Amino acid sequence: MAARRRLPPARQIGYGDHADQVGNLHLPDGEPAVDGAWPAVVLIHGGFWRYGWDRTLMTPLARDLAERGIAAWNIEYRRVGQEGGGWPGTLGDAAAASDAVVGLEGEQLHTPRDLAYNPRRPGELWVVNLLCGAIFTWGLMRFAEAQQRPWLAIVVAIPYLVIVVAMGYTRQAVAIGLIMAGLANYTRTGSMLRFAIYVAVAATFHKTAVVALPLIALANERGRFAGLLIAVAATYLFYQFFLSASVGRLVTNYIDARYAAEGAGIRVAMSVLPAGLFLLRSRSLGYTEQERRVWRNLSIAAFVFLFLLIVVRSSAAVDRLALYTIPLQAAVLSRPRSVFASEGFGRFLVIAYAAVVQFTWLTYAHHSRFWVPYQVWPFAS
Repeated sequence: MAARRRLPPARQIGYGDHADQVGNLHLPDGEPAVDGAWPAVVLIHGGFWRYGWDRTLMTPLARDLAERGIAAWNIEYRRVGQEGGGWPGTLGDAAAASDAVVGLEGEQLHTPRDLAYNPRRPGELWVVNLLCGAIFTWGLMRFAEAQQRPWLAIVVAIPYLVIVVAMGYTRQAVAIGLIMAGLANYTRTGSMLRFAIYVAVAATFHKTAVVALPLIALANERGRFAGLLIAVAATYLFYQFFLSASVGRLVTNYIDARYAAEGAGIRVAMSVLPAGLFLLRSRSLGYTEQERRVWRNLSIAAFVFLFLLIVVRSSAAVDRLALYTIPLQAAVLSRPRSVFASEGFGRFLVIAYAAVVQFTWLTYAHHSRFWVPYQVWPFAS
C-alpha cells in the first residue's frame, strides 16, 4: 500500500469581517504539475445550513484532494442560528468565499468555473425531495377533492403554493400538505382527534404546524366545551413537545435578529384577498356550517398576520406562520359561482389571477434571473 503524501499545514484565511467568514486552504505538496498552477475546488459543507455543523465535516475530503494534487478551499459561512445567517447571508457568504479563491495564491491556483463537488451520496437529495413532494402532493389532492371545483383549486395552488412553497420550503411544504389533508378530513368528519393526529405528524416535519390546531379547535361545535378543553390541552402538549425547547432560539434568530423575509408582505396579502372575500360573502359560498367556521377562523388569522407583519420586528417569523393560511386561497377562489356574478366570468378571473401571479413570480422576482428553466422570453434578461 502506497504511503500517504506529506502535506503542508492548511492555512486559515479570511474572506470577510465575521469570525465565520473564513476558509482553510489545503495545498498539495511540491510544485504544481499543470501550467504552473494547482487545480482547485471549493468545498461547501452541509449540515442543514445550521449552526452546529462546520467545515471540519469536509476536512478529510480536503486532505484527500490535496494528496491527489488538487488544492481544496474548505470554506465556512454564517449559518442559521447566527446573526446574519440564513437567507440571504448564508448564500452570500458561500458566493463571496467562492469568488475569493481566485486571489488566494496568485497564479498557483487554477479554478475552472465549471468545477463543482457535491459530497452527498448519489440520489440522496433526489429521493428525499421526491418523498417530500409525494406527501405534499397527496395532501394537496385530498384537499382539492373536498372543494367545489377541484381543478380550479389546483390552478390557484400552482403559482405560489406549489412552485414557491413546495419547491422551496421542503419540510414546511410537507407540513402544509399534511395540514391540508387534515382539513379535508375534518370538514368531512368533524373529528378533532383525527385532525390533531395530522398536526402531530406535520409538526415532526416543521414545528410551526402546531399553530393550525387552535385555529381549527375554535371552529369545533361537536361537544364544543369538552372539545375546546381537549384541544387546549393538546395544543399545550404539542407546544411542550415540539416548540418549548426551541422558543428561545427562535426568538433570538428571528425576532431579536429582525430576520426579514423578502416578499413577505405580498405573500400575506395573497391570503388576505380571499379572506376578505370570504368574510364579505361567507353565507353565499355554499359551505356547511362546520366548513364556514373553519374558513372564518383562517380568514381572521390572515388579517391578524397582516397586522403582525406591521408590528413584529421579524417579517420572516410572521411569514412562516402565515403560510398555514394559504389553503384559504384555494378554498375560496375555487367557488367562482358564489363569489362572482357568473360562473364563466368567475373562472376567467381566477385563472387570469393565477396566471398573473405565476408570470410575475417567474419573471420579476428578485432571483428570477437564475431560474433558467422558468424564464419567460422576451421579458427575462
